[in-house]
Amino acid sequence: MMTFLRSEGFKGLCEQFGRPEVKIWFIEDEPTIPNSECSFACIDNQVSQNADIQGLNVTSWETVSVSWLAQPELADKMSGNIYSIGYIAHG
Repeated sequence: MMTFLRSEGFKGLCEQFGRPEVKIWFIEDEPTIPNSECSFACIDNQVSQNADIQGLNVTSWETVSVSWLAQPELADKMSGNIYSIGYIAHG
């Protein structure tokens, strides 16, 4: 991530659109990587035992959990914000 944040490409984006806030999460365990069917994520500030990723947002000192979803309707019984996933970088 640091390589990207220091890259010329990121510098160009910042010059065009302004520098975004970068949030860093420390996760507790090995994350569950979403498969190709998961095109949504539910991100919540409450710890969930069923979450695919759990950690701490060191910017705000809040807990964070992420659950990968194949359909947004699956989040009806979940709290948190639903995001559409356009791309996930691996590695």
